[in-house]
Amino acid sequence: MLRRSFLVLSALCSVSSAALAGTTVGTNFTVQVQVTAGCKIATDIAGPITFTATPGTSAAPADVTASAVVTCTTTTPYDLHMTTTNGFNMKNGTSQIPYLVLATTGGTQKTLGSTLITTGFTGTGTGAGVTIPFVFRIPSTSWLSSLPLGNYTDTLTLNVDF
Repeated sequence: MLRRSFLVLSALCSVSSAALAGTTVGTNFTVQVQVTAGCKIATDIAGPITFTATPGTSAAPADVTASAVVTCTTTTPYDLHMTTTNGFNMKNGTSQIPYLVLATTGGTQKTLGSTLITTGFTGTGTGAGVTIPFVFRIPSTSWLSSLPLGNYTDTLTLNVDF
């Protein structure tokens, strides 16, 4: 009788173990990211770029410097250039003062804005920022003392095409 009880108990334990093992059901899913071309520009220009002219003289105002950092995703070709509302002339009514924007990168200096040349810098993104220093200059001032008094302005836009 003891032997029969043991067999029944063993059978019950075996059934209970199998019932507890259960079945696993799963599903697959994909994890992905799409890296797209992109660029951003940061500058150290906090306000207007202001030239200081010496009253009563035709002395050239000192150059004004600034810089921009262009960061593009790896292998993204880009072109950095400037546009202006007044054709690189600061205007006060019908009077105007031309100016230049010089930029240097990789040992190459270019005139980004003037009546002479409007070109940009091209490159290929590495994911790291590229610093480009700018020099804003009034090239000739012999006529400066004959201009009407007032505030002469232009609006520049720094663009990166990619």
